[in-house]
Amino acid sequence: MYKVINIFIDDLTDQQKAEVLQLQLGCFSDVPSQEIEEDFFTTPLSRVLAYEQDQLVGCAGTRKRKISYEGQTISLGGISGVCTRSDRRGKGIATQVCTTAMQFLTELGCDVVFLSTSPMARRLYEKLGFQPLEQGFSWENIHGQVKVGANGMLASLGSPAVAEAILRGQSVFHVGPGYW
Repeated sequence: MYKVINIFIDDLTDQQKAEVLQLQLGCFSDVPSQEIEEDFFTTPLSRVLAYEQDQLVGCAGTRKRKISYEGQTISLGGISGVCTRSDRRGKGIATQVCTTAMQFLTELGCDVVFLSTSPMARRLYEKLGFQPLEQGFSWENIHGQVKVGANGMLASLGSPAVAEAILRGQSVFHVGPGYW
């Protein structure tokens, strides 16, 4: 069994920060450094950490912001940077991490939760209640340029009606500054 904890970003120890960085470098080694610098520049609200004994084996970031979509103000939660140590994949760690993140975002009053994913991980998120954003999503990079993605997913937290309105929406779903 894994111990999963959620820690506000300002409360992370230097050791935890270093462990998260090391794990993410392993999980996202295929992402070019320029893309990381330009697109992944916002700071998470918290980190959900999964431990096996005293070893970090999984993590994700949480985010929250108010956005407007098709004239409606939405309390948007986000899950970012979900990763599991390569030798521990397929053991339910990412599911536990995402479930903890979703519970936290629900407690914060988020209407819905958004994440972007790879086609390979889509089934994991579908099992957690996420549905694909067929209309795509967008964000602004550090230079203020709007960029578009195609693998966004959304799940209802506190408001099924808001989630349904977004999933049926015609406009690209804009999450604001930074890629999640």
